[in-house]
Amino acid sequence: MNSENGGPGAIGTEGTHAVDSESTIRAEGTENPGKSSNKGMIAAGCIGCAVLALCALLLVAVIPVGVIAAIAIPNFITMQLRAKRAEAPTNLDGIRTAEKAYHAEWDTFTSAGPSPATTPGRNQVAFTPTGQWSLLGWTADGKVRCKYEVTNIPGTSSQSDNFFGRATCDVDGDGREAIYECNRAERSKMMTPNNVY
Repeated sequence: MNSENGGPGAIGTEGTHAVDSESTIRAEGTENPGKSSNKGMIAAGCIGCAVLALCALLLVAVIPVGVIAAIAIPNFITMQLRAKRAEAPTNLDGIRTAEKAYHAEWDTFTSAGPSPATTPGRNQVAFTPTGQWSLLGWTADGKVRCKYEVTNIPGTSSQSDNFFGRATCDVDGDGREAIYECNRAERSKMMTPNNVY
């Protein structure tokens, strides 16, 4: 048969088809209604699996980062506060050294401060030395976060003379003050709990 007579592969002008219906329907891009196909379901399932795998991967990556951040950020803040508070024992030990040098020269200790007049809080303030600090020969290097004072405690002799030094800080601004103290025999030590800044 040839294609003009309606043989295989020919489509007649009056709508008569000599070709099998399955190949014609597939050529038009539709499935045979009599047969079921899983191609669409498989494609949708693969996309769903990919989305699910991506979500699982994000959870595996995001959850540990969140846990690490939850642990690290408070520790970082604590370390910052400790670093800011660290000026107190350093400066107080400097005041102690100056007092001992003053005593060696004048056979007595001297009083000075408080300077600044109030506890600075979260922000650094200028250290404003009075004449007493000048006599002692000590001043802070730049701005301070703590209030410093030293008090002479006269004894019955040069050997029993003493002084009391104090640094008061509130670097986190919560109203609870961290206090360091020193004297002739002891270097500066923290008098408040370690978690007070």
